[in-house]
Amino acid sequence: MRMGKFKFYKQFDNMDCGPTCLRMILGYYGRSYPIDHLRALCGMNKTGVTFFGLRSAAMKLGLKAEGFRATTDILFNLSSPLIIHWNERHFVVLYRIKRKTDDVKKWKFMVADPGHGLLSLDYEEFINSWIGNKMSGFMLVLTPETDPKIGGFENNKLNIGAAIKNYLGPYRKHFFHVLLSMLLGNALILALPLLTQKLVDIGISGQNINIITLILICQLFIFIGTALFDIIRNWLVLHINIRVSLTVISDYLNKLMRLPMMFFDTKNIGDVTQRINDHSKVEAFLTGSALSTFFSLTNLVIFAIMLCLYSVKLLIIFLLGCTLSVLWIVYFLNKRKEYDYIRFQFLRENQNAVYEIVEGIHEIKTNTWEQGKTSNWENIQGKLFLITSKILALEQIQEIGSNTLNQLKNFSLSYIAAIAVVKGHLTIGEMLSVSFIIGQMNNPLSQLINFFKSIQDAKISFERLNEIQYLDDEYTLTQKHSARMTQTGDISLNIPDITEPGITISGVGFRYGLDSLPEVIKGFNLLIPKGKTTAIVGSSGSGKTTLLKLLLKFYEPSSGSITIDGQDLITIDPSKWRSKCGTVMQDGYIFSDTISRNIVLTADPSEIDLQKLNHAIKVSNLEEFISRLPLGLQSIIGNAGMGISGGQKQRLLIARAVYKDPEYLFFDEATSALDANNESIIMDNFRGVFHGKTVVIIAHRLSTIKNADQIVVVENGEIMEKGNHFDLLEKRGRYYDLIKNQLENDVLLNQ
Repeated sequence: MRMGKFKFYKQFDNMDCGPTCLRMILGYYGRSYPIDHLRALCGMNKTGVTFFGLRSAAMKLGLKAEGFRATTDILFNLSSPLIIHWNERHFVVLYRIKRKTDDVKKWKFMVADPGHGLLSLDYEEFINSWIGNKMSGFMLVLTPETDPKIGGFENNKLNIGAAIKNYLGPYRKHFFHVLLSMLLGNALILALPLLTQKLVDIGISGQNINIITLILICQLFIFIGTALFDIIRNWLVLHINIRVSLTVISDYLNKLMRLPMMFFDTKNIGDVTQRINDHSKVEAFLTGSALSTFFSLTNLVIFAIMLCLYSVKLLIIFLLGCTLSVLWIVYFLNKRKEYDYIRFQFLRENQNAVYEIVEGIHEIKTNTWEQGKTSNWENIQGKLFLITSKILALEQIQEIGSNTLNQLKNFSLSYIAAIAVVKGHLTIGEMLSVSFIIGQMNNPLSQLINFFKSIQDAKISFERLNEIQYLDDEYTLTQKHSARMTQTGDISLNIPDITEPGITISGVGFRYGLDSLPEVIKGFNLLIPKGKTTAIVGSSGSGKTTLLKLLLKFYEPSSGSITIDGQDLITIDPSKWRSKCGTVMQDGYIFSDTISRNIVLTADPSEIDLQKLNHAIKVSNLEEFISRLPLGLQSIIGNAGMGISGGQKQRLLIARAVYKDPEYLFFDEATSALDANNESIIMDNFRGVFHGKTVVIIAHRLSTIKNADQIVVVENGEIMEKGNHFDLLEKRGRYYDLIKNQLENDVLLNQ
């Protein structure tokens, strides 16, 4: 069975090697799938994927997958592309073995490394990376079970042409003015070689002072005119550049904000922030390289026509030299692309390393790990230095070769033009005009060569950005669910009239990643009454926080349903739903801003309701803390401001939730960092806040949960008990076991 040509793909992110290898092999068998689809099937997370995940995904896509440990003996029988474990932390594709002799040590192993490119390795290099100092290595052999040319789909691809139309389309009027200034400027420049010819052939040769003076005055006005047109054009381009830059970045951030939480669970910080730099490359291409290239092409065509009028032979030599120079540059583009991808990986590692140093500085100092983290950062800098040196060396080779070819071309043209003057085919004035024209044509050529580099950078960036723009966001997913359930495609933007009081959880199951992994939530059935307080308790890792994230629609259940007053949660717009919810999560975040804006979460001071703000501060017992600060509510906190304790942070998060005055309150260990006095005050204040609201509390402290209307005991993702505090104590079951130490302490305190 003859398969397709092996096509190489680069990984977009640091942990993308597994899905990218699977994508290459699927492409070899004639199947095309977008990378985000493969990530989901492989069960990818921030640590990457496993062999089991790759095997599971391949089988779902109609491939026969066989994974095993193998020794070097198997190399004699391999015939198809396969995935192998590389350096114990990476996946690559072994797509071909060149067996020129029977001696395996003289074979060449063709490896497609999604992080570094196509590699040709000798036996020793291959074995060191695959097996190392062990006796065997892991491999995953994939072959089609069905017709290899059937199946697959591609997502919509954002191409450069579409991006130009999308981003530059609104500025047609500005581009018309830019084009007009360019045409007028070119028209003036076209007169220069003609004036130069007349200056020499008529003015100087004829010794006519008046002609010389007139021509020089004309040239002066032409220079002034072209300078003015350049200024106008540059200002217009700057205006477009700023607008496009804002549009590109805002489009990315807006899309990023709408993506589901599962996307962020599979990305490192460096993966996300590095794409901001990708947008800079795209913006530079759209407003810089693309426009400059258009102007350069126009000039090149016009002056080429003029050169042809003087001498067809000179034009042919010029075009031949240009072609050789461009081919020289293009020859190195693939290698440049490979280096750029490697540099992207190291830049992302560098960002993560710096972020960890800044965020974890307390732990680093406490554990005297300064040298270790510094060494790690220095190692990354060393890698960056090496790859940057390779890029610089490659650019120098490109530049030296291109300049050499250009100089040879210019020498040849000058020689031929001089011979033509000697033979009387050209006048001295015409030769000077030809020299001027060639000089004007060389500038556009340099810009065209730079365009090849910028289009390469833009293409790489577009490939990475493509997956972001075409991922389903939360709103789109809600529309799809609603369309499937109601056959209308419309989603409810408001919570409907009450048909069932409260939140109903029916047979809900949930797992992170692959279907074959164990469920974190198992067959959950629970009614959270409307207007009542429900406490959820259980040991760490029992699924309590995961349940809360399901209620906030951060994730969707693997099975079962959650209804809000009778409407399925998956059909409710997530933004509208969360606007009705106040939350305090274990990993709640404090922004680098004033205390007031951290509570209200607004950039506009006029939107702050002082009465609600003061109420939230009072409920969270922040009055004394704020009163001690010189700037009070205007004090800057967060990473860019003053540091606050864990208890102060929790009280600020509580104030944020209370200020919203929501219908639903979700607290996940909201008072775990508070001292007993602060907790007692805040719990007393909560009585008024909780009145008439639906409240879900996750906690371990008895003082936080004992007054709840309903207490639910969860273990291993399942409900073990439920009832109120006194009912569960009488049962002497799991609830009693969880809090009996606290009960004994209460007795001792009372005594």
